[in-house]
Amino acid sequence: MANWSDLSCDAIEHIMGFLSLPDRHRFSAVCQNWRRVAKYNNCSPVEQLPWLMMREDASIKKRKFYRLTEKRHYHIDIPELQNMRWIGSSFGWLFIVDRKFIPHLFNPFTRECFELPVFPRFEEEMQHEGLVKAILSHDPSKTHDFTVLLLYYINITRMAFWRPGENTWSCIPCNDYVSDAIFFRGNFYLACTEHLFVLSDVEANLRRDRLKSVATDK
Repeated sequence: MANWSDLSCDAIEHIMGFLSLPDRHRFSAVCQNWRRVAKYNNCSPVEQLPWLMMREDASIKKRKFYRLTEKRHYHIDIPELQNMRWIGSSFGWLFIVDRKFIPHLFNPFTRECFELPVFPRFEEEMQHEGLVKAILSHDPSKTHDFTVLLLYYINITRMAFWRPGENTWSCIPCNDYVSDAIFFRGNFYLACTEHLFVLSDVEANLRRDRLKSVATDK
């Protein structure tokens, strides 16, 4: 019988593509060769039910996650999240803000990080309370053609959009209170007090610098 430790790197990487994050850690303990491949393979784990990141003191390095399929908690050492404030998550990426109020996209699985432009103008006292939510249109691990939507509140709800390569956020106001937002099949959907708004062709309009107002009420 062949020795499992002698499998080619391509075969080992292919196997890893089917494993969840906990199984990847167990995988790396099999032998030195498998551990070496696991260390340098930074692709995201196979798609699975979302993990819940529990609220923790921002000053600590470890974060507690709850895995639904196992009904158990995992404590993971993520020093990059120390003293960071978490705003939202999409596709396994965390939208976090540091002490200087600079936003970042961070992937806790691969440790990839994007530093985003400074936020639109905020009054000092509103900087922490005014941020509502941030979501992504696509997975940055798979494409650089994605959009970040940030909801924030200063007197009224406002929206800010950013795409890779841009130096500033594109901002538009919203005349209604927005309680939630999702991205689905090419559109951003905003849940407002009495209406559902659809932002159509946002990415195309951002490329043409034509984003001016919220799209038609649906």
